[in-house]
Amino acid sequence: MSRLYCFNAGKADCFLIELTCEDGLKYILIDGGSRQEPVNDINEWLKKQGIKKIDCMILTHLHQDHLGYLDNVARAVQVDKAVLPYPPVPLTEKELVGIQDKERIEDIRAYNRLWDILTEKGCSVETTLPLTATPFLYGRYELCCLFPFQDTVSRVYAMLCRLQREKTGRAKVMYDSVRTLFNKDSSIWLLKEEGKPVLLMCGDGVHAPLAASIGGCGIKVPIIKLSHHGRNDKGNLYYQADFISGLEPEKIIVTSDTDSAAQFLEEWEKIRPEAELIVTGKYEEVKVVEL
Repeated sequence: MSRLYCFNAGKADCFLIELTCEDGLKYILIDGGSRQEPVNDINEWLKKQGIKKIDCMILTHLHQDHLGYLDNVARAVQVDKAVLPYPPVPLTEKELVGIQDKERIEDIRAYNRLWDILTEKGCSVETTLPLTATPFLYGRYELCCLFPFQDTVSRVYAMLCRLQREKTGRAKVMYDSVRTLFNKDSSIWLLKEEGKPVLLMCGDGVHAPLAASIGGCGIKVPIIKLSHHGRNDKGNLYYQADFISGLEPEKIIVTSDTDSAAQFLEEWEKIRPEAELIVTGKYEEVKVVEL
C-alpha cells in the first residue's frame, strides 16, 4: 500500500510520498516545512523511520514555509533527483543585502546552499523555470509537473538576475516589483497510478494555471492538497471551490496551523461536504493517507 505522509509543520508544507513498487519503496519529498515554525523537523522523522534515501526531492517555490529543512535532509540522506524552481540565484552577498528584506535574503541564501549541497553530493537537479523536469516513473506510478508549462517565463528569476551590480536603493525597488509574484511560480504536481489520477499537489499555485492544465478534461482526483494553506488572499485566487469540487475529491488536504484553521474551517468544509477534510495542524506529528 502506497501512502502520503502529511506533516504538521505549522502553517507550512511538508509531504512525503511513499510508493510501493516491485523493486521496493520509493520516496518523494515535496517541500520541507518552515524554520520559523519548527513543529516537526522532517529530517528527524526520517532518521526515526530509518529512511536513508529520497528518490526525488521537490521544492515547489522559493518561500521559507516550503524551503524549510530541505538542506538538512540533503546533507543527511542520499537524494537521487531533485526539482527546484530556478537555477542558482547569481547574487553576491553584497548584492543580496541590497534587497533589504531579511527573510527573503535568507531564503535565497538557503536556496543556493541547497543547490550546492545537492550538486556536491552528485544529485541530478532539474528545474521548473525553465521546465527541464520530465515525468518521473516509478513502477506503475507517474509523477508529472502540470505547471509551469514548457514556455513559462519567470519574472521573479529574471528580476533577481538583474539585481547584479545594482545599487542598494535601486535593488530594493526592483525587488519590490516582483516580491508578490513568488507564489505564481509555484509548481503543481499530479501523481497517477496506471494512468489514473491519484493525488494532486498544488503547492502555492494560483487557480488559472491549474484550470488551464486540467480544466475541461473531465478528470477526477481522489486526493487534493489545496493551494496556499486554503486561503484566497493578497489579491490572488489560489483555488476556486467549484473547480476543486468538480474534480470529485474524496480527501482535501490543507496545510494550516489550528489558529488559522479556525478562521477558514467552514469555508473549507463547503468545498465538497462529502470529502474528508484533513488539516495538517490538527495532528501531533504526521497524518498518514493511503493512496
